[in-house]
Amino acid sequence: MAGVRRDEIVEAWLLCVKVKRPDIYARLANDEPNAHESAATLLNELPENSTLIRYYVALHQFHIACATKDLSTASEFSTYLFGRGTHDVFSRTKDIILRIEAIQR
Repeated sequence: MAGVRRDEIVEAWLLCVKVKRPDIYARLANDEPNAHESAATLLNELPENSTLIRYYVALHQFHIACATKDLSTASEFSTYLFGRGTHDVFSRTKDIILRIEAIQR
């Protein structure tokens, strides 16, 4: 489903948030304050899984960077979530949410 193959981790996560916690997803989609912090706390509720832990950590760092609008830590999570290279994380996130919203229609 991911339009860009390297977006599939973030896209799958946001779809999970949409299904499990539509209230938080709606706040993310509307770029509301504290939405990313709420999404980051959801990651703490996931069962421990050694195979997925690096993605949990990367998603947590991603949400904190989006919440603080500080991408100085982007290199730490960017490769796991978006592949190699420099990324406009804020635009990429909005694009992913738009794709998810388009599925509904």
